[in-house]
Amino acid sequence: MHKDVLEFIDSTDIRTFHQKTVFTPAQQAVLVMRSGKKTVDEKIEMLEYLIDIYAETEFDDGSVVCDYVYDTDISFCENIKYTMKIWKDMLCDRTEDNGYLYAANLMEKEIFPERESYRYFSSYEKAYEYLKKEKDSYLKSEYLKDIPTVGIILGINPDTGNRWDNDEYWFDSDMNLIELSGRNERYQISKNKTVQPVFSYAFHLELPFHVGDIVKAESFQRPPLWGVIYYEWEKPKKPEFCTMNIWLDVYDDKREKYDFVDDEDILTLTFAKEDDIPEEERYKLKMLSMARKGKLDFYELLLDRGILL
Repeated sequence: MHKDVLEFIDSTDIRTFHQKTVFTPAQQAVLVMRSGKKTVDEKIEMLEYLIDIYAETEFDDGSVVCDYVYDTDISFCENIKYTMKIWKDMLCDRTEDNGYLYAANLMEKEIFPERESYRYFSSYEKAYEYLKKEKDSYLKSEYLKDIPTVGIILGINPDTGNRWDNDEYWFDSDMNLIELSGRNERYQISKNKTVQPVFSYAFHLELPFHVGDIVKAESFQRPPLWGVIYYEWEKPKKPEFCTMNIWLDVYDDKREKYDFVDDEDILTLTFAKEDDIPEEERYKLKMLSMARKGKLDFYELLLDRGILL
């Protein structure tokens, strides 16, 4: 295994936990493709390196599964190559005169904009310059400079009948290009050949977290989320049930309600530092943690919440 692949694991705690783990070529490719912190160029470079040093058959050893399967008959190795081609085509299209329109928006992580708030441009270059200008205005402001942002550029084919089927270019708060998502037609190679989305591939990855641990989940596309592990992360009996998403207990301070999330990417999780947890959530999450660890009866938790009063 190439040691630099570990750098594509976003979570520092999971990265440390797996310092001595030997991942298969396919598992390494999954870790690279799912990274939410490395740039698209860095992902392509590492995937090309993996394709170069391993035989194609080594990627198709069954060590990863696809949990979001379309009708397709391509191997995992082929899927990697097609994914890189889609990404490279999208990067090239930025400078092509292809008749596309481009919509751009720089938003704060807490705000997901309506389509009406996008600005439209005749080229990718102009759309990107707009994003940079908007970001610079944040950085020059004493009140806004520390607010995390996320940027998006949509590549729109005006001749299609589906206004939501666009190319998407996603930028983190430092204006690094982190994620690409193409129009549906880019993934349809032929009638029986469909490229699987990056997020659909998974394998069982051991985690350092246990029931009752309070964790922090970070994504470049939204604000941090704090939650409690409420079941032991164990290898499923059937490989096809492997997933890299987890359920977490959470507390919604706006609604003053305990809740849960069911699709948090495990690679984004780290142990939460108590001082880092928002004050309005800290006590409630500590109560949840104690209940999940068996140190507090759930009756007392509900009583504390006022549900039984």
